[in-house]
Amino acid sequence: MRKFFALLAALSLLIVSLSGCNLISEANPATDFEYGFSEIYDGIFIKEYIGSDKTVVIPSKIDGQAVTIIAGDAFAGTSIESVVIPDSVNIVVARAFYGCDQLKTVDFGDGIIEIQEEAFYKCTALESIILPKNLETIGEGAFYGCTSATEIYIPKTLTNWKNGGYRYPTFFDCTALETLTIEDGLSVLGEFGSFSWASSLKNLVIPASVEKIGDVAFHSATALESVTFLGDAPQVTENVFGYPNTVTASPNLVIYYDPNTSGWDDTVLSQYHLVSIYDKTE
Repeated sequence: MRKFFALLAALSLLIVSLSGCNLISEANPATDFEYGFSEIYDGIFIKEYIGSDKTVVIPSKIDGQAVTIIAGDAFAGTSIESVVIPDSVNIVVARAFYGCDQLKTVDFGDGIIEIQEEAFYKCTALESIILPKNLETIGEGAFYGCTSATEIYIPKTLTNWKNGGYRYPTFFDCTALETLTIEDGLSVLGEFGSFSWASSLKNLVIPASVEKIGDVAFHSATALESVTFLGDAPQVTENVFGYPNTVTASPNLVIYYDPNTSGWDDTVLSQYHLVSIYDKTE
């Protein structure tokens, strides 16, 4: 019994000692940033990062006020390697992290509803893009040229894809992309060329909720082997997966669909190789 109580006391001391340790990274001090107060957004905006840390945790409050905006060019061209954006932030402004070519990880807070144009343009070391779960709007070229990103997650809340046209598709040239996860409930997937040149993407599942896919959204995704649609045939253009029998489309692409859903008799997707999901072989 004495040994038991001795062990219990030792464990208690260990817990107390660990509770004094900071197991979660603390936010960077306010002195690492130039900032101001925005009356429009009722909070602090981060104007510029002037610190030296490679790992940055943006504070949720400065001077007692919530940090709500990451301003344009705030981190542009810096050598940061990771950043944590708190839940208090609502908007990541255009070019906020433009050209951060050493940035590997971004932890998005749940409060973000808008990521503006070119916010993470050519962040070529970024390993994954897990968009915030309440995101509503994404700007043109927001993650253009993120050539190391192997994973992208699209939340169902994303309803507004800004169209950058030929110049600035959202996820253009994410050549290392292997996994694209689309949350069920999303109705529109991409705009013009959003995922073009995703040349490592082999398999894709489109949830039943998707009603429209952007023009040439997967142009030159030449490694695609299967695209599985779980619902009705969505609104698409004839070149959504590249032009068949040209270098812009995968020669091995098979489109799997559920014959119990509608729209497959007259879809332009029939120009690709259409196969019932019930005939799909693993």
